Amino acid sequence: MRIKKTYLKGAVGILTLFLSIGCGSDGSGGGSIFIQPTATLSGKIFRDIDSDGIRLSIENGPMVGVEIFLENTSGTSVFNAFTDSSGVFTFEDVPLLDAIDGEFQFTLRVNELSLPFNSTVTNGNPIELSLIDGNLIEHDFMVGYRFVNNSHIIVTFGDSNTWGVGDKNADSNCINNPGGYPERLAGRLKAVISDISIRNEAVCGSKGATSAVTFVNGILLHNPGYALIMYGTNDVLSFSPEETVETLLSMVLFSRQEGIFPILGFPPITPVSIVRSERILELNIQITDMANQLGVPVADVFSRFGTDAGLFIEDGVHPTPAGYNIMQDVWYDAFINQPISHEFTFKPPIIFTNSTETSTMDPTPEERMYPWYAPLDLS
Repeated sequence: MRIKKTYLKGAVGILTLFLSIGCGSDGSGGGSIFIQPTATLSGKIFRDIDSDGIRLSIENGPMVGVEIFLENTSGTSVFNAFTDSSGVFTFEDVPLLDAIDGEFQFTLRVNELSLPFNSTVTNGNPIELSLIDGNLIEHDFMVGYRFVNNSHIIVTFGDSNTWGVGDKNADSNCINNPGGYPERLAGRLKAVISDISIRNEAVCGSKGATSAVTFVNGILLHNPGYALIMYGTNDVLSFSPEETVETLLSMVLFSRQEGIFPILGFPPITPVSIVRSERILELNIQITDMANQLGVPVADVFSRFGTDAGLFIEDGVHPTPAGYNIMQDVWYDAFINQPISHEFTFKPPIIFTNSTETSTMDPTPEERMYPWYAPLDLS
């Protein structure tokens, strides 16, 4: 017999747990039957973006690959499980032993060594569970970052594509009134977190490889909880991917040293140049390697833009307002989910070309969605 119980506890959320009662026979004692009750427990672990232990409506990002232990009070039965791609963990056929006054006592504990860097459970760990007449007390786990500064302050770093050149209200001279994705992201987040603030520290024409000082100064000026970082569109004209990634790595490590949560961005390819686009692809692949090694979440603007030339203004470098809307969506997803797993899967799109440059790869008619780009062989 399987019983499903759903409970609501406080402000942290809803957890549905299942109780399966079964029996087994040992065949002894003249055919006597031994009853062994068992339970199947299921739960979910969510990301706590501001680490306050209270679940907000946007805090739905599942934590993947987290280990959870379940044991009875005597320690004679210890079980472990891992969260799946939806953040769900399950314990099946747990024997109910050592009843105390009719209650079966269990301890549920998240293994914090399995959490992403500098993260912790924000709403209590471990927790005690009791089974009374088949009813199980429920609990949601929330996992947040160990912030040193205000988690509601976000600083964005990058070049003119972070400043917002090409946006309808942004100053094209990069002096006043920045726009772009930071302005949109702030408006969207404020609908849920009223006191959140985004400070745009992008510098037009800047290169990540030479922006370490700008980054440190911006961090020290604002003392944020989050640093959103996207460079590369200008780097690829002057620096190797290794040089840019080396500086991005220093930004990530400095952020962590200061108790700040970094998120990296993949810059989009541009229809203005096949050479520039291929170098951006090479850079993004190396950023992927670095991000996976350190467990840093990534906003994949690159893949979301794909090869849609209509997302850029006439210069072929800066997004249109529609492009910035997409960019905001990507950063929003990366922000609320943070790392949904310990590894990011990078799927590059087809790369732009134009008729004034030489490419060793000729597109087929089926691949030529636009007349100025061809597929890039990644084999």
